[in-house]
Amino acid sequence: MHCTKSTGGSGGNTVPPNDTTIFIAGNNGTNPILWKNGSPETLSQTSGSAYQVLLSGNDIYVTGVIQETGMPGGKTGQYVYWKNGSSINIGSFGNVAYSASIAVSGPDVYYANGYSGWKNGTMLSLPGIPTDSAFSQGTVKATFVSGYYIYFAGTDSNANAVDWKNSTMSIVSAYNRFSSNDAPIVSCLYVVGTDVYVGGMLHAGVYWKNGTTNFLPHLSDGSFVPDINSILVAGNVFSTGQILQLGNHTLGPAYWKDTVEQDLQVITSTSSVTTYTTTSVCVFGTDIYVAGYSSTYTSPQSAPLDSAVYWKNGIEISLHSSGMANSIAVE
Repeated sequence: MHCTKSTGGSGGNTVPPNDTTIFIAGNNGTNPILWKNGSPETLSQTSGSAYQVLLSGNDIYVTGVIQETGMPGGKTGQYVYWKNGSSINIGSFGNVAYSASIAVSGPDVYYANGYSGWKNGTMLSLPGIPTDSAFSQGTVKATFVSGYYIYFAGTDSNANAVDWKNSTMSIVSAYNRFSSNDAPIVSCLYVVGTDVYVGGMLHAGVYWKNGTTNFLPHLSDGSFVPDINSILVAGNVFSTGQILQLGNHTLGPAYWKDTVEQDLQVITSTSSVTTYTTTSVCVFGTDIYVAGYSSTYTSPQSAPLDSAVYWKNGIEISLHSSGMANSIAVE
């Protein structure tokens, strides 16, 4: 997702605040939603969620799932994307265990839904993901356009973390199941020039830059980041996720700048019943925007109540009393 804006040849970012529009994709607990400066637009009257918002020229693309039914781990539904509010189906109704990523190059729309990569609604054949693999089918989790190159990232049928550049596969992090119990997990992708950043999990939160591992650190208080769920490169490497402590207690919200934790303000104190997750980060001029949600647990038997929020320069702003904010873009 591109969310920086240069207003001059020197690369300075000088857009005034009153000329800023904040787009956030997520859900209100039931429906997929796109917020524009805090005002919600319901993308579908069916149950589901929006996962990524992408600004491309004058067009707004949002990925998501509609007609979603079932319990976590076994949900079914229809993958879609919306272009300026009009929905286009990707594939047919089926399993929807993963979020969806989108990239646009001219008239071509690329889509990754966890199971496959797509171009203009047609499934692509990517090397390393055979349909008859006995061990793993592989995953295609993210897509990105940089110049003339189309990138996807995920895992191959041998559980290696990989990326594909114009359908040519490269191993980002190899998995040897005979010597390790931890296979790499890929969640996100960002490309700058010839540098390819892939984020996810390898024992803990990690991003690979051209295959070199960069872990988000374990801290002295025992807290750590189990995985990275989004990555953005804007001078520095920004990433988002969730902080856990020993015993799997979730701590307050943060994003990471070059693997250094940047804590965020909260309206409701983090406790054993209210926790936070950050999902997306956007740098616009001198401002840093982060999307996410809080989760409040009312009882061990009940699902948590999620509340969609975002932060501007560390200050929390509520979007909805339920739901999640999954992606943020600013222009």
